[in-house]
Amino acid sequence: MSVSMKTIQELPKPIEKKSKTTEEIGSRIFDFFDKDKKGFLNQKEIRALLEQTFRHHNVSEQHYKDTIKQLDVNSDGNLSKKNYIALLKRIMDKSFTPSN
Repeated sequence: MSVSMKTIQELPKPIEKKSKTTEEIGSRIFDFFDKDKKGFLNQKEIRALLEQTFRHHNVSEQHYKDTIKQLDVNSDGNLSKKNYIALLKRIMDKSFTPSN
């Protein structure tokens, strides 16, 4: 799934960290990618989020697959909002070290 210019234009506008909490920022981003509004991101939606996040990087198909597998903590094929926000908090706290 490629990200179109229309998709990029629909993204939430940048949010200054000072004005919003990580939970508010994460919730807003999550809701944007949760197209079917089921409260979790399926693999297609996770892929869209990753493609947008890494749009300026040359990321291999295998890296996408590995990252999706790592994000799917309970092996149900989905990413919950709770787990997504927890991941963002770890990144913001700089206690998260991505695997190579």
